[in-house]
Amino acid sequence: MSQASFVHTGGSITFTRSPRRPDNSLDVVQPQRTGPGGVRFGFAQTIVAAVISLPLRLTTAEKDALLVFFNTTANGMADQFIYTTTDGSALPVRFATPKLDGLTEVAYDAWTVTVQLRVVA
Repeated sequence: MSQASFVHTGGSITFTRSPRRPDNSLDVVQPQRTGPGGVRFGFAQTIVAAVISLPLRLTTAEKDALLVFFNTTANGMADQFIYTTTDGSALPVRFATPKLDGLTEVAYDAWTVTVQLRVVA
């Protein structure tokens, strides 16, 4: 089993602890329209994007590196990078949220955060 990592041409971060099992979801939209007489109807649902919720357990050094990676290397949600899973799969992703919410210190040198990643097609 390999270690999970984020890789960008401007830098990378490798996590020493394996992330907990991520939650995968799909963002789905259903366009709607109002027809004659104000009758609403919907079209077929469309999958917009796959989203990975990645729960991480970090050391203080990894937390600091993640903040630099998020703010500077990946430019928040702007730049695409590669998320390598613990089984070695490489997925092109972007951060799905404009800031890292929920970064919590749970013990000395131990932090948790759930990172939202949007898979890029």
